[in-house]
Amino acid sequence: VSKASYAYSRARGNELSPSELVVNINTPTEWTIITDEASASCKSIISESLKIRAEQYSEGGTIVRFVPNKKGIYAITCEGGELRGTILVQ
Repeated sequence: VSKASYAYSRARGNELSPSELVVNINTPTEWTIITDEASASCKSIISESLKIRAEQYSEGGTIVRFVPNKKGIYAITCEGGELRGTILVQ
């Protein structure tokens, strides 16, 4: 299992950290999304191409589990499109 964390904060100007996640093809992945209270207006993180939609973050982080099955660079955004990043599947 590959594990990655992804955090964002409105207090830091909608900064995504890291702006790119790197994961391996056909490897079960646990992606932890961490946010601060001030970011609560962004209710979901989406990667349409990877069929990922994480909603309603829980305190301490939301864990999304997925298995990427195609190499490429996939966009990550919130439902409003304000926050952006990528997932690189290699």
